[in-house]
Parts: sequence; C-alpha cells; structure tokens
Amino acid sequence: MERSCMQCHQRKVRCSKSLPCSACARLGVPCRYPSADLHRPRRVQKVTITDRVAQLERSIAVLANSPLPQSSAPAPEDPKHDPSAAYLSDPPPSPSRRQELLVQDGGSTRYINETFLSRILEKDSGLHKAIGTPQDSTESTGGFRPEGLLLSRSRRPSTDEEPLDLSRWQAAQLWQIYRTNVDPVVKILHLPTVEPLVYSTMNDGGSEDLKALLYAIYFAAVTSLSAADAANLLGRDKRTALLDFQARIETALVDSACFDLPSILSLQALAIYITCLRAHSTSRSGWIINGVLIRSALSIGIHRDGTHFNLSPLEAEMRRRLWWQIIMLDHRAAEDHGLAVHGFGGRADTHLPLHIDDSEVSVETRILPGPRAKWTEMSVFLLTAEIGIAFQQLFHNTAKEPTEPAQRLQTVHELTSYLENAYLRHCNINIPIQKAGWLTTRSLLAKFEFFVHQEGLNNDRPQESVSSTAEQTLIAACACLELSVELQTDDLLRGFRWFFVSYNQFHCLTYILWHLCAQPTGPNVVRAWNVVDVAFDLTENDASRPDPGPLWKVLRHLREKARQRRQDENAPPQVPEVLPEGQTPVEKRVEERPMDQIEAPPEGLEDVLAPNLDPNSLSEWMDFSENLGIFRFDL
Repeated sequence: MERSCMQCHQRKVRCSKSLPCSACARLGVPCRYPSADLHRPRRVQKVTITDRVAQLERSIAVLANSPLPQSSAPAPEDPKHDPSAAYLSDPPPSPSRRQELLVQDGGSTRYINETFLSRILEKDSGLHKAIGTPQDSTESTGGFRPEGLLLSRSRRPSTDEEPLDLSRWQAAQLWQIYRTNVDPVVKILHLPTVEPLVYSTMNDGGSEDLKALLYAIYFAAVTSLSAADAANLLGRDKRTALLDFQARIETALVDSACFDLPSILSLQALAIYITCLRAHSTSRSGWIINGVLIRSALSIGIHRDGTHFNLSPLEAEMRRRLWWQIIMLDHRAAEDHGLAVHGFGGRADTHLPLHIDDSEVSVETRILPGPRAKWTEMSVFLLTAEIGIAFQQLFHNTAKEPTEPAQRLQTVHELTSYLENAYLRHCNINIPIQKAGWLTTRSLLAKFEFFVHQEGLNNDRPQESVSSTAEQTLIAACACLELSVELQTDDLLRGFRWFFVSYNQFHCLTYILWHLCAQPTGPNVVRAWNVVDVAFDLTENDASRPDPGPLWKVLRHLREKARQRRQDENAPPQVPEVLPEGQTPVEKRVEERPMDQIEAPPEGLEDVLAPNLDPNSLSEWMDFSENLGIFRFDL
C-alpha cells in the first residue's frame, strides 16, 4: 500500500500500510484504504508555505498595532459556563506597577514577571547574584536534564545496541510499581488499554513511541522508589538506572519523530517523563521542554475537544487527560522560576476528563457514562484541575471588575461546598490515595482562601480592616503550608512522596516571611515560625529532594530579616550605663548575624524586606503580589 488507511489518516497516526494495518488490528476496527482513483491534492511546495506564513505574520503585526473597533469585538463568554477553558485571555497590565525584570545569570539572563519578586530584585542588585543558577548543584542534578531530546540521532550516544539491564520479572515489577505509586497521582494512561501494549513491548519490542512510553514508565517507577528499594529491585544504584532509562526515553522519542510526527503515545511518554523530572531537577530546561510538549499537543489538536472530530469516546477521554496534565504541569513548573503563566494567547475548549474509573470505558464504548457519585481513579486529578480553573476564573473576574471581600469569600465557600458534594463526601481517608486527595484539596483550598484574603491588603481600606485581613491571610498561608508538610511526611503516603516533595509552596511561604518582617509579634506568630522552620528543614536537610531553585535564596534572605526583626523585638531594654562625672559615653555597635552567604541588601532594601511596625505596612504586600499564586497548582 502506498497510502495510509482511512482510519489512521482520520486519527492522524502513523500507518503500517498493511492490510489490516497494525493500528487497526490493535484497535479491532475495520481497516479500509481509499480507492486509487481519488484525486490527490497538489503537493504544496515549501516556498508556498513560507510565503503564506510570512503573509500571516504581516497580517498579525497589523492587527496587533491596530485596536479592534468596539462593535467588532466578540462578547466575552461567561467562564462559569465554560469550566474547561484551559487558558483565559491575558489580564490588562497595571500601568502603575512594574511586573517584569531581567536578571543577569552568568552568560544568560533570567526573566522575572512575578510582581513581588520583581520589586525586591529591582531594589537589591546584590540579590541578582543570589537568584542566579546555583553553580554548586551540578553534582546533584547533573544528567537529569532533558536537552538530549533536541539532539539529532547521529549525535546521540547509542543505547539500542546495548542490551537493557532489566529482566522481564524486574520489568513486570516496575509496571506494578507504576500502577501503585505513579498512576494514581499522574492519571494520564488508561490502564486496561495500555497494559497489553506494555507487556507486548516488554516481550517482543514495538514501535518507537511504544518503547518511549515503556521507558518513561520505568523511569517514573524508579523515581517513586527510595534509593535502597531501587537498589534491591534492580541490583544497581538508583541514579545509574534512572540515567539509563532517561537516555533510552530520549532516543526512542527522537527516533519516533515526536516533534515532527507526534502521536498520543509519544506525547504521553513525554508528559510522564517531564512530570517525573521535577523530582530530580527544577531547572529551567524542564519547563522549556514542557513548552515544546504544549506546541506538539497543539499541532495535533489536543487543545480542541475530541467531540469536534468524531473521535471514539475512549480516544477523546485520553486526549482530555493528556491536555490537562500538560497544562497543570506547565503552571506548576513556572513558579520555580518566578514566572506567572497567563496563557499563549489562545483559548482551548478541551473538556475535563470524566469522573469515572478506567474500567467504565473501553475501545468498544460508543456512549460515555455519566460522572459517578463515588470516589474514582480520576478524583485526585479532577480535584486539582477544578481548583486550578477556579483560581483563573476568580483572578480574571477580579481583574475585569473589582469585587467586595464578602463576594470573594462567598466564592471560596461555594467552591468548597461544590468539591465536598461532588468528591470529598465519598473520600475515605484510611485509604492512602484518598487521604492524599483530601489533603491536596484542603491545601489548595487554603491557598485559594489565602489569595482571596491578600486581595484585601491595600491602602484604600481602614487600618483596622487591613490588620484583621493580614491575620486572616497569615492563617490561610499557614494552613496551606501545614497541609503540604503533612502530604510530604505522612508515612501512609510514602508511595506518593516523590510527587509532593517536588512542589514548594513558595507564595504562601513568602507571605508568611513578609508578615513576620512587618509584624514580628501577634497571635499567630508562633504558629507561623513553626511552619517556616519545618518547611526550611524539609527542603534543606533532605538529600533526596530536588534543588528548590534560585528563588529559595530570596526566601532565605527574607527569613534572616524576619529573624533579625524578632530578635530586635524580643531584646530586653538597655539600661543606661552610669558613667563617672566628665567621662564621655562610647557608642556600642550591636553585632548582627553575618549574611555573607546571602548577599546583604544595599541601602534602601530594608524598607522593602522589613517595613515599619505598622499594620498599614502590610498593605504594601499588594504592591508586590498582584499576581501572586493565581496560576499555580502546586501542592
């Protein structure tokens, strides 16, 4: 056969061009080829495509510089009636606030557009060095970088010729570990459909995208294990095994032409791989490669719901899971680098996946079942996505028209009530994954409430109201961090720990430190210091955790300032020394803690990191955090 079959052509997947082809045989559907007398469209030359692209670019440039007439702009849709919109239009930037900054990072630069961090760095050139890429962390993160995906086949070290140091029993064990430790929190695959392909590829090999998916499963399973458990199972150290699987994933993806001819399987493999990379390194390269994954998904229409293309119910569901996992991963990873992700200028309409178990949908399914009133395998995935959508909708509604605090709090109560009725009332916290889902939801709801309260910290409100709102904001931030800590330390959730430790609550922790700088005393200060100390201890004293990234040095600096404020506040009053008559007093200098390691701020930063002890100083928080925590789905 010279042409792809009609089924593969419609699904835009590679066809083996046999009768029946391998894809149709695997799906159990009739394999038909177009008749030979069909008129074939004239091949478009590259020159023609280049001309068209150039023409479109010129048209876009003209439109970008010419505002649309009021009457021609389409009416915005109500986001309440479109909960599956993955990206909303960008909010108008505030002309009175600087929200972006370029920081020198060695031979490169680092772009920062989070308002809070941008303002701090703008006033402290010394912290520019602190936020740069750490040069002493290459040992811990070396090797776990995804740039190998961009190398051509001829320039890659060959792994195909080397036999995989893995018995079939070990491979089967890794698959079971993936099902137990990874699939419940990274719900991309449909296990009943994928499992036969996994075992078939283990035994007899398969296409390059299937190999990439299998190696990604191995990589994820080993990532979820402790170093001792991995060594006991594989007979070699965890790091060596991970680097081996990483090289094979990247080779298989390159050989499958995943960027030129992406398929659902190759994008699933890449999504699993990038998700698990966060457990080893939070470098910018992982987030950038996720951008490539987004573009690949766009190129095969994953951002558009499968119902537009008359796809089978199962395939439409798989596309939904994949798209939402990519979007959530992109938002989470951006936080590590001080970036607020507003979208790429378009609008996706891919629906959220259904609230069902894998067993309730199959290749033979012609009509999808309705959402189940029980805890399902999709519950954790959907809880996270639902709260993320609520974050976006609340921010964009607030940006369009300011709302009263009571109205914003009502949104929190409505969201909490909805999630409890739809999901949490079916939750049994004695079951590990259900307890993880419950803690995750409570943590994100506390962060949602934190965002709502911190919107009230502005100079337009009375001083007493600002002080009260500041305490409520602090309480919500502490609750969010405490729940996050429990997710990472609960022994029942050890199998999922690899996933939760890779996401730090940077924004809540930043606010707590800011609050402690502004008000070192208060009813919730002890609680705040307890959660700060636990968060820093977990992050800095656990060698198995990934490097927290350059923003961590800024948080260290804030903690040192808060400690100094607490020390000054708790210092006993000095008793004037009685001197003999005629003796001149000698000025004594209080010796402060050295801060060489974190670049002490130059003159002018003290008022930013440690404002005067006045409740109104807390209102400055809004000048720094207008966009804080809105586009984040971190746990």
